[in-house]
This record gives sequence, C-alpha cells and structure tokens, in this order.
Amino acid sequence: MTQVDTNSTESQGSTPEQEDRAIQVLMEEYKTLRAEILQRISSNGQIPGFLVAGTAIVVSVLSISGHGLFRSLGLYISLTVLIGGYTYWRHNKIVYHRIGDHVASLEQEINQRAERAYGSNVGLLTWETYQKQVRADTARSPLAKWRYRLLGWR
Repeated sequence: MTQVDTNSTESQGSTPEQEDRAIQVLMEEYKTLRAEILQRISSNGQIPGFLVAGTAIVVSVLSISGHGLFRSLGLYISLTVLIGGYTYWRHNKIVYHRIGDHVASLEQEINQRAERAYGSNVGLLTWETYQKQVRADTARSPLAKWRYRLLGWR
C-alpha cells in the first residue's frame, strides 16, 4: 500500500494525481471529524432532558418516601446529578470546538490542494472556518468571554 503525503510544505511540486489522492485522504478525515461533531451536538441536546429526568426521579422518590427534600441527602444527590451533567455537557462543547478548529485547518489544507491540483481558487469547504471566525468575532467583549467560558465555547 502506498502512503499519501499530506504535508503541504513538501507537496509543492507534486502532480495533480498526487494532490487528488491527498485530498481524498484529507476528505475522509474531514468527514469523520464532522460526523463526530454532529454526534457530540446530538448528545449535548439530550443531556438537559436526562438531567431533568434524573433530578425529578430523585425528588419524586424522596417525596414519596416521606423524607423532606431539604432535610435529606436528596438535595445533594440532585445537585450532584446536575453538576455532573453540566460538566459532561460543557466538556462535550469544548471538545467539539477543538475538533472544529482542526476541521477548519483541514478545510484550508483541502482548499489549497484543490487550487494546486485543479486550478480553482473557489473555497470548496468553508463552514468550520466561518464558524471559527464568528466565534472569534463575538468573543471580543469581556461579557462574551465569560459567557463563553461558562457555556464551554471558545
């Protein structure tokens, strides 16, 4: 099996066929990472429902058993469920923003290679690069920086 050199600094003199093979490899990585981002976004959408359900179950069980919520461990259990869920949710957001940054660099690499291979300077892939720019533009104010840190955005 032949190896594809995806290092852009060494491929300046490569043929269009070599560029095409490198683009195919980079596109597979791009598709895989985009799928991971979408999976994480989907799981983050489900987390609030699980948190509410878990907290409601704890509160319901304790209220049926006759224990007052504020006089028992129920409050602490509920807070632990909420904090654990928030931590997981925020971690997922941070990870998919990290992946998004890498995908943005892949977009630039693929676009550069496509320009060299096919002579087209049209940006083929731009979504993550655009999202990265939007995040950078909106995170300039101090209030936005704290909001983004709290919500796991960068």
